[in-house]
Amino acid sequence: MIFNKAKKVIAAALAVTMIASVSTIFAVNAEEKILLGDVNGDGKINVMDVTAIQKITAGLKDAPDNYIEKGDVNLDEVVNIKDATIISKYVAKLVSELPVTTPVEDDTTAPEETTIATEPGSEETQPVTQVTEPTTAAPTQPETDEDGYGHKIYQP
Repeated sequence: MIFNKAKKVIAAALAVTMIASVSTIFAVNAEEKILLGDVNGDGKINVMDVTAIQKITAGLKDAPDNYIEKGDVNLDEVVNIKDATIISKYVAKLVSELPVTTPVEDDTTAPEETTIATEPGSEETQPVTQVTEPTTAAPTQPETDEDGYGHKIYQP
């Protein structure tokens, strides 16, 4: 008789323990873990996430669920090209961790400004600021020659 009661108590305790552990497993699985920088949700932070931000920003792709939470790596509450740049620097190991709360240097170079001083005694006494844009060399055209039939032959 005592053995049957003990058996029932142990069975009830095991049932309660199993129910509690199963509900804990479901609670953990129901809660989605967010990997900051993993915009496309594939479990990795790579160039595909940078491309996803670029396409979403350009309106070529719809934003996935948790887009702001996953893509806002500089914590400014907006996902934009700045975040894509930070993620690309993270992939290239130029940024060691996400989120990045300090400003990341921009690689784009601003046009140089030069100040031209006016000559003393001239009517214009204020300095003039001239902006010099970076220049690129024009592509060179290959030399051409004609074959015996009037067709042009390009020779680099």
